[in-house]
Amino acid sequence: MSESNKQRICIRKAKRLFFLRFFFKAAALSIVALGLYQLLHPRGEELYHAELLFGFCLTMTALYTLAQYLNDIFVFREHRIVHFHGLLSLRFRRTSIAYIDIREIRVQQNLAHRLLNVGTLLLGTASTGHHEMILTEVHDPHTLVKNIEKHISFLQKRRLEEELPSSEPQDRKRQVQVT
Repeated sequence: MSESNKQRICIRKAKRLFFLRFFFKAAALSIVALGLYQLLHPRGEELYHAELLFGFCLTMTALYTLAQYLNDIFVFREHRIVHFHGLLSLRFRRTSIAYIDIREIRVQQNLAHRLLNVGTLLLGTASTGHHEMILTEVHDPHTLVKNIEKHISFLQKRRLEEELPSSEPQDRKRQVQVT
């Protein structure tokens, strides 16, 4: 995000983690469903129903995982970060933090997240003791932290440059009034 790049950048959660979650959820749900089917029908009369149950579990798991993936979006604008949560749910939440207000950026990763190059970013300001924005399951979090820090320093430098020329004429006016 440089001076010429004034468009917004949207990112979603890491895809790798969602595909793994889908696989494990689908496998676990299918095993449970087939086990329940075997308990209810011990003779194994109709496997057609078991196949339908397996397909239903797989479809529902895929839809739920896709809805979780599409539910969050992180938008990096020129002056602020906006997190939209609940795009596909009944509760919608929008959190926004200006880059200038960010005082702490923390990355949390467990072993599986490090292997997949995924992490959680915790963004905090000086106004409260907790983190105002939590960006979960972000791909390549350390590079994102570096880019955010570069953009913060760019905005701070630009703010200082805008303040310096305005302070010089006031100093000259004071010197003229004193003499």
